[in-house]
Amino acid sequence: MIRHARLEDCDMLAELARQTYADAYAAEMASEHLQHNLVTHLSNQSIAEMFRDDIFLLAMHDETAVGFLQYGVANKNFEALVEGLQVELHDIEIRRVYVLSSMQNMGLGEALMCTALTAITDACTLKSLQVLLNVWETNYGAQKFYQRYGFEKIGVRPEYNPNGDKTGNDYIFKLDAAIS
Repeated sequence: MIRHARLEDCDMLAELARQTYADAYAAEMASEHLQHNLVTHLSNQSIAEMFRDDIFLLAMHDETAVGFLQYGVANKNFEALVEGLQVELHDIEIRRVYVLSSMQNMGLGEALMCTALTAITDACTLKSLQVLLNVWETNYGAQKFYQRYGFEKIGVRPEYNPNGDKTGNDYIFKLDAAIS
């Protein structure tokens, strides 16, 4: 079942976010960098603050949260990373699509993405919009997943650890969604 997350879901979402993030990146990320990201970007307080601006869709299985998708207004910082890209106020950024590793390849990511893209296009009264996202360069499964929905790689954003050392790249993807 997919449902909109509520403010009272914040602690559960934060725990799910930390677990899925650690599962995905622990093998390739220095432990101090991983811990920094978990504590700084995926804390209960950080997730609660994100509720002010973003929408969270929650995937539930037997009353247990097993995945979520987060989206909101696109960050204008993408413009500095991709030559010629203009981010408008109505453009959307998909910030996270996280599914427990034990529940992957069961259609949950697809259900979350379809629900989000339907909500985005239904809510938009404009003729077109861009949906942007970024994905880690070695997350090949996610890249393939996004490409199935028509997302195309348009740029690269270098990532740095808290010490300022480059750790790799996020790829920036874009979907042009025509609204009829």
